[in-house]
Amino acid sequence: MLQASHLSIGYMQDNPLCSGVNLSAARGEVIALVGGNGVGKSTLLRTLAAEMRPLQGTVCFHGRPIDRIPRHERARTLSIVASEASMTGDLTVRQLVSIGRQPYTGWTGILSGHDRKIISDAMEAAGIAFKATEPMATLSDGERQKAMIARALAQDTPLMMLDEPLSFLDPAARIDIFALLRSLAAERDKAIILSCHDVALSLRMATKLWMFTSDCQIISATPQEAVSRDIVSRLFSSPHVKFSDACGDFIFNP
Repeated sequence: MLQASHLSIGYMQDNPLCSGVNLSAARGEVIALVGGNGVGKSTLLRTLAAEMRPLQGTVCFHGRPIDRIPRHERARTLSIVASEASMTGDLTVRQLVSIGRQPYTGWTGILSGHDRKIISDAMEAAGIAFKATEPMATLSDGERQKAMIARALAQDTPLMMLDEPLSFLDPAARIDIFALLRSLAAERDKAIILSCHDVALSLRMATKLWMFTSDCQIISATPQEAVSRDIVSRLFSSPHVKFSDACGDFIFNP
């Protein structure tokens, strides 16, 4: 579905964050972007979504350069859940999720019966329908994230991207959100790409990893390959951190 070829990302042509990147995403996959702070995970997402121009290379959706797809058509192709806290004011959950239908309602914003059914189905699928009439400001962090995912679901796109959707969530909520994304990818045949700091959870629950190594490479591998090929240990350059196969997580290395 999505293909990045010979990609170079960053803000300065003579100092890219990563170069020579070749990545692909297919329906049914949940792909976790993992790596240290500041390596370029959000930059890669913005480049893949055509919010930033690549320094070099191309990003194609079904063979079409994604930056040449008209914006209104791209809104029916790709939905994004940003990392920044949403300024939703006094919107209820249902009102927020309804915003996902804008690519279909046009400037009038008038919802049809079909639109309303999709909105209700999206809230049910995200597990947030029981809060439909509640203001967003009253939700927990986990509930707010589910509402944002429901909005993306209402947008009804084959490709979803989420920038740090597990931030500020407790361990149980992180697992809950990751499990939700897995079920959506499988049951709705979507490609889902998320950036994530929780490497151990990504190894257990993602179908594929895009790993930003400490030497500015991006390596694509299954979780099993990432461990067996010792790629995970290259994510962080600190001499006091190492990956333990035994516990499947990073541990202190005295």
